[in-house]
Amino acid sequence: MLLFPADGKPAQEPVSHALWVYVDDLDAHHAHAVAAGARVVEGLSQQGFRSYVAEDLDGHRWTFVQASPAMRADPR
Repeated sequence: MLLFPADGKPAQEPVSHALWVYVDDLDAHHAHAVAAGARVVEGLSQQGFRSYVAEDLDGHRWTFVQASPAMRADPR
């Protein structure tokens, strides 16, 4: 359960969900998002997994995470 943002301070508004999206190439995804004008609220970081957080136009935060090789679909 996530009750507080990464800085440890209580959120100003209640959070009803957390969106995590796994991508194959986090660096390329981040570069594309920045080039397109995304509002990145937490830059690339390593916390046992590589990730970054962006906010959409409605204020929802999306966490993008580097997928591990074991998560890739079996090509069979």
